[in-house]
Amino acid sequence: MKRENKRMLMLSVSAVLLLVPVGVAQAELRIDFSQTGGPVEAGFQGYFADNDQPDTFTAQDFTAFGTTITVKPSWAPDATPQTTDMMDRGNNDGITDHVDLLRDWIATDNRQPGDPMTLTISGLPAGTYSWLSYHHDNHMQRGVFDVTVTDATGSVTTTDIQITDTRTSGVVNFEDMARFTTTIVSDGTEPVTLVFHLHPPSSTQTSAQLMNGFEIALLHNPLAMLPSPADEATDVPRNVVLNWTPGGFAGQHDVYFGSSFDNVNDATNIDPIGPDKVYRARQGVNSYTVSERLDFGQTYYWRIDEVNDVNPDSPWIGDVWSFTVEPIAYPIPGTSITVTASSSNSANEGLKIPSTARGWMTAVYCTAT
Repeated sequence: MKRENKRMLMLSVSAVLLLVPVGVAQAELRIDFSQTGGPVEAGFQGYFADNDQPDTFTAQDFTAFGTTITVKPSWAPDATPQTTDMMDRGNNDGITDHVDLLRDWIATDNRQPGDPMTLTISGLPAGTYSWLSYHHDNHMQRGVFDVTVTDATGSVTTTDIQITDTRTSGVVNFEDMARFTTTIVSDGTEPVTLVFHLHPPSSTQTSAQLMNGFEIALLHNPLAMLPSPADEATDVPRNVVLNWTPGGFAGQHDVYFGSSFDNVNDATNIDPIGPDKVYRARQGVNSYTVSERLDFGQTYYWRIDEVNDVNPDSPWIGDVWSFTVEPIAYPIPGTSITVTASSSNSANEGLKIPSTARGWMTAVYCTAT
């Protein structure tokens, strides 16, 4: 659906630009991939495993965002042990910055079956996060890969990311090294996955997808997000409860609801308020029960504005979401219907019917023809 509210803030996935909405990163998870017992970059936590030893690539727990975050790499079902790479180059080849981060990496290459590699991150609290990962070999490994990020908003694929290397390309400055940046959204329940798919090699060189480490930073997205019912959902029951994930600064929530997109889009908090108005409520909880029984087949629109009276930027105007109520009936394919009783009674079975009953129902089977 086209959004007409020009005041809203949009967050999208991008491999070119790291988006930073209102507010700044407040907490981070920094992971350095390293061989068991190997060095770890200052300020990072180490994910440890052994090269070509798939049993060592376990689900490992880390502390961030006030909770426990679990990181688990995995490869395709047909992966051989030689595909599960955790390489430590052991020297810097002229690199002077972030040596401990860049000397080692997790990877897969095309010499053995195993592509793609999937990184599963579980336990992220509900919210919007920035992602930054590093992809550089200080020897001569090269390659091109795609990344598919699956989070609470769906799946988005970024293509044609070229890793950098030092010996072939001469890259030694940290700012020139390959990195992938994006924005991810967690609903606080389902894990986030990043699937790294390696391109085929050239005729003269093997190809690899490698990652030195990554950083996840919490962004205070001020907007309400992750609506339930989902935006543009269909077959929604007539009795509906609206739910959403609050924005990062929200103290209260203004709820707007109605059957007209324009009315919901244009409503403000100076309009009349009440359960029979477009401006339904200002409340502290992120859930609202619609008071009326909704009409069959009708499309409804709703919007959540986030409010914090002590913040001069408040309110933060939300997107307009929609859903369509279940129809009164569903069409059955076919030109005619044959109805067959599931059972029958003889006249002598002595069926007794209570005096208050006017009839009874028996199950039937319907077959479209």
